Amino acid sequence: MKTSTFFTTFFLMLVFLLIAACAKKINQTPTMPTLSPEEKVTQLGEQLFKKDFSLDYNKEKTVVCIAKAIKRRPNDPFSTLSFVLYELDSGATIFEEIIPKATGKWLNNEEFQITTIPGRVPTKGAQKTGFVYNVSNKTKRKL
Repeated sequence: MKTSTFFTTFFLMLVFLLIAACAKKINQTPTMPTLSPEEKVTQLGEQLFKKDFSLDYNKEKTVVCIAKAIKRRPNDPFSTLSFVLYELDSGATIFEEIIPKATGKWLNNEEFQITTIPGRVPTKGAQKTGFVYNVSNKTKRKL
């Protein structure tokens, strides 16, 4: 009788340990690997444009322009610029737009300039068209 009591007790303890181990395994939440800011930006670029996009950071690398030049028709001489200004600290999209026949560049740490390409050859002394977007105060001003 003592032997069967020992085996019963041993068996029950083994079952309880197995249940406790399974419960601990089930309650654990999987940890997602943390991505660097550059990896997050690349992942966002892939979500937005799939492939062939460019990343252009401001001087302090606080804001990035994720852009893609898109040809609407194969024989178009100029591409349409689709871009997003993304703030790395907050992880927020600050500004996004799609502009036909345009190019973009950082003027300084806070201003991103969009220049549109005229449809015809400009006359001598013609002014640039487009705008400058200020990422600090989120305003747009014409060129």
